[in-house]
Amino acid sequence: MKELADVALNAAKMKGATYADIRINRYYNQFISTREKRVTGITNTESYGFGVRVIVDGVWGFAASHDVTKEEIARITDAAIAIARANKIIQRTRVELVPVKAYTDTWKTPIKKDPWDVPLSSKVDLLLKINEEAGKVKGPGPLFVNSSMFFRKESKYFASTDGSILTSLSFRPGRTSPLHRWIRRAESSNSDRVSPRRQEKATSILKSIRCWPKRLLPPKRRSKNTPQRPSNRARKI
Repeated sequence: MKELADVALNAAKMKGATYADIRINRYYNQFISTREKRVTGITNTESYGFGVRVIVDGVWGFAASHDVTKEEIARITDAAIAIARANKIIQRTRVELVPVKAYTDTWKTPIKKDPWDVPLSSKVDLLLKINEEAGKVKGPGPLFVNSSMFFRKESKYFASTDGSILTSLSFRPGRTSPLHRWIRRAESSNSDRVSPRRQEKATSILKSIRCWPKRLLPPKRRSKNTPQRPSNRARKI
């Protein structure tokens, strides 16, 4: 990573930049969805790229690419410098950064286990078990049961002409619906069987109209006595 970063930083300084930095990022995403006893989707994606920022004559310039090679980094750095010089026409106030000392550090999300180290079969089995237990609720029961897992891993490398080199590895789950939030709490349970309280919680959520997408709701019936709203064409006349 340092060799790649040096290409951008050295090229920026040689071409008149008073400051430059580069970020090289890699993103991993995994999404698993199930409904009742079947898997409805498994998606794994990966993206890789970098961005270069420069200050030339007190003006910011930025450019980025997904092709992380020395040749492309050199080209993108030239593009960032060209953009900074072009922006000078509309820049009213000169950019001046506050001096800071160089930092070299690394950070990682404090987790017990990397989600990518957990076998895919274990994740699927857990979701299907949750669906099975939620479907056992007595009474009207849910019309359907679905569950999902979403994980995101972000690897980032930062280097600047100030001498700072920072790396990070972060993990985070994606956004979920109310039902999925209940499922996540069930996943954290140490028991082999989802508790009745969690089953009832899932049922109450499913019965709530708020958890249903609007496209699944029945259309509202208009009363015969309700006056019809005139169309735009009628109002213009």
